[in-house]
Amino acid sequence: PRGDVIPYEGGAPVEGVPASADVRVASVSPDLHVELQPTTGVPTELDGFAGEGDVLLWIAVYGPIPEPPAYGDWLFALDLDGDTSTGRPAGSARINPDMGDDAVIGILYDPASGEYAPYFLVWDPAQGGWADGPEEVRFHIGESRTVVGLALPLETLTRSATQIAGVTIVPQALRGRAAVLSLVGEQTVIDFYPDRPD
Repeated sequence: PRGDVIPYEGGAPVEGVPASADVRVASVSPDLHVELQPTTGVPTELDGFAGEGDVLLWIAVYGPIPEPPAYGDWLFALDLDGDTSTGRPAGSARINPDMGDDAVIGILYDPASGEYAPYFLVWDPAQGGWADGPEEVRFHIGESRTVVGLALPLETLTRSATQIAGVTIVPQALRGRAAVLSLVGEQTVIDFYPDRPD
């Protein structure tokens, strides 16, 4: 829904949040299922962005992203095998109350550097924390500046999941959640898609 951006720590929706921080839709089904290589429903602004063999993830927001943004983080947490006993423990972060996320793929805008930095993190059970995956994530912000696309080779995701997380991707069980983090004044706010369960 529009207007459901909340403080990062939780609570009631924040007033005066720009539309660019409010997620309209993303490449995650309402039941959390994620199709890594979608063939339908992809915004036309991303036509030709992802190549054959690429994972494609995308987020659409209600209003254009400023250039430059004050701050921004557009991300996907992915439970690659649909098993809450693997990956980051379910409920240990705001984005994963109902899944054990094995990977996080996103793009961060850092106002200090003035640059967008894509990232790929894989849960390493040996250290109980995130490990950096290969730097192969590409991003695209559509002409309307309301669509953010992320792509990386499926082979890279598959290999990293096996080698670092110790999990095998199960396409039919794969789940995820998208989020956008922004600043409203000094306050960090977040919008999830789909929303967290009540």
